[in-house]
Amino acid sequence: MAKSALVLIGQIAAGKTTTARALAQRTGARVFCVEDVREPGRAALHILGDTLATTGLEHVILECSGTTADFEGFLARLDTLGYVITVVKLVCSIETAYRRIQATRSLERARGGSWPVQLRWVEQRLRAVPAEATLQTDAVELQMVTKEVETRWCQASPGLEHRPPDAGNSFSFSRLSTFERCPLAYQFRYVEQRPARYRFQEELVGRLVHAGLAQLYRPQSAEFSLEKLLASVSTEASMVSGLGSAADLAESVRDEAIAILRQHYARGFTLNERRTLAVEKRFEIDLGAGLAFVGTIDRLIESQAGIPVVIDYKTSTAPHPAANIPDFLQLEAYGLAAQLELRAPVVEIRRHYLRTGTEEIGVVRQSDISRIRLALRRWIRRVTGVVTFPPRPTKLCSWCTYNNICPSPLQPMRTAVEIFVVDEKSSATTGSG
Repeated sequence: MAKSALVLIGQIAAGKTTTARALAQRTGARVFCVEDVREPGRAALHILGDTLATTGLEHVILECSGTTADFEGFLARLDTLGYVITVVKLVCSIETAYRRIQATRSLERARGGSWPVQLRWVEQRLRAVPAEATLQTDAVELQMVTKEVETRWCQASPGLEHRPPDAGNSFSFSRLSTFERCPLAYQFRYVEQRPARYRFQEELVGRLVHAGLAQLYRPQSAEFSLEKLLASVSTEASMVSGLGSAADLAESVRDEAIAILRQHYARGFTLNERRTLAVEKRFEIDLGAGLAFVGTIDRLIESQAGIPVVIDYKTSTAPHPAANIPDFLQLEAYGLAAQLELRAPVVEIRRHYLRTGTEEIGVVRQSDISRIRLALRRWIRRVTGVVTFPPRPTKLCSWCTYNNICPSPLQPMRTAVEIFVVDEKSSATTGSG
């Protein structure tokens, strides 16, 4: 089988390193970054060539600027080693590169003494380097760049296999926390994919409130009035399947959701001065080995200092982490997703409790990326390694949609709405955020 080498070159701060590492997780290829192999008195590309000559790796990703005098000689050596070479060039404007350097490198000294001078030099040198593709990264999400690079590499290297996580290996916080609360409920929902027939008041209130918040904070909703918001929630409540047959519960759900939104509108929205970047933003974090963590960010904003802020809204009254559920890891993972997409050095994370207005606040930095990824992967692997799913009776049995088929419920099921879903399996695969 032919060996393949993806060579990512380009402007400083154009996203080469991040793209290379993301691709390594998606394909299983080994990644080498020039900055990681530098040694005094030896050219980095020569070191890489020696490494590949001795290891004989099948698929590799090599990241460098592509502007050094020995670059073409390095490619020629790869060719003699039997590699099918794909060169992809990532570029951005000098202004964009300098702004990213300011944000991530604290203006460390450039090799030429001046960043603008060095950036212009790199830009000119790259114009003399042929490549299979040149991709602009100024205003494109890095995830899209990664997919485009991967597509081109796979087309050029037939032996390279794309290893995307399938739906069964995509895990949300809801899915993982279901396992921690009750392995049998996890088996019913995610292994056997039995429909969740019942919805409880707390869940229905949460759905209505989140739908209202999404309308309220959409960028085009700056003039969204309280009256329009509450009317929208009332309409949404009337459309929830099953509520029409439970008039008392329907009224209670609607009134509770309206009370929460009315309070938030007065206490939060009218005083809001932060720019909303997105609402209900779905994401997927590729963890490698075919595993992924998925979720939905309630709201992504930009602080007055220009820092991205992830906000997770909760309709519960206060933090009440259940036993053995690392609930703050959910918020950190959401911050990581925003950081990877925006390429921000720091992302602030907030869990906002709507009933009280209190918040839990944290920060995700670049130094946290590896820790969060490894923690998520270890949690998922622990769940996937289980072969038996015993029931775990607790007071939460009253809120379990599988209560009536469980062999050992601790308490009877509370009043709930029966909902018939046509295609429940598609939503049962991963669960909600």
